Amino acid sequence: MPPVAVGEGRLKVKAEGLPDASCGFVVGDAPRPDGPVLVFPHEDDSLRRAAQTFADLWQEVTGVRPRDAETRPETGDAVVFGSECVNRETLRRRLDGTLGPNRLKEGSDGYQLRSVEAKGWTTLFVIGARPRAVFYAVYRFFELQADCAYFWDGDRIPKGSAPDLRGLDLTE
Repeated sequence: MPPVAVGEGRLKVKAEGLPDASCGFVVGDAPRPDGPVLVFPHEDDSLRRAAQTFADLWQEVTGVRPRDAETRPETGDAVVFGSECVNRETLRRRLDGTLGPNRLKEGSDGYQLRSVEAKGWTTLFVIGARPRAVFYAVYRFFELQADCAYFWDGDRIPKGSAPDLRGLDLTE
């Protein structure tokens, strides 16, 4: 029987003989202590900047900086930036029917925030009809989930717990 340790709101089951950093699997619905992994194609400058803005706001709210990756890890919560035209993970989820068809009008400022739950983890898709719209989606996420507000004379970014990635299905 593998040893069991409880920490950071998740039940961790450690595989025998493996170092602490590699656990067998993780069960639970608490957010990762280091925040979600931000997934975007690193060669896309606009998505890199949108992910950077998301990371900056996440850190300002929670005090923790999320890490980034080009592909979605098998475990842990993630935020995926970009449409199926530029992000393979978004394309996979469109093709398997998880995200449904893209109803954003090309060239518009439309965006989609969509949470998908699988295997106990949440993936938030941040999709825009064009690069600027991805930024709109990032700011809207923090308005909805962290009570942030943006003003010409200074933004209001409250400190608090990790914004909830779950339960979003918004197209504007």
